[in-house]
Amino acid sequence: MNNIRVRVNTDAISEIEGMLEQRFERVGQFVENKAKESCPVDSGILRASVHHEADKTGTVIGTNVEYAISVHEGHGSFSGVPFLRDAVYGNMSEINNLLGGN
Repeated sequence: MNNIRVRVNTDAISEIEGMLEQRFERVGQFVENKAKESCPVDSGILRASVHHEADKTGTVIGTNVEYAISVHEGHGSFSGVPFLRDAVYGNMSEINNLLGGN
């Protein structure tokens, strides 16, 4: 029977994870800034609440303000302003570049 050996370079894995976390952090900050630019402002609470959290697996951009979904998607006769969605889909080229794409 053949012996097969696999050697895992854990230092390289840690380096890759660190690089990914840095890139996801840059993307998160970029998208957060773009979302804040296009977020409608009344009192400023919603815009100030937009934040991101990044780790080695990705980044999450959002808000914890209860009425954010109504502003984003619309409610009743009020048309929504999809500031989070637009911050991502309107900037895919820049996001790709921040992730190291071509």
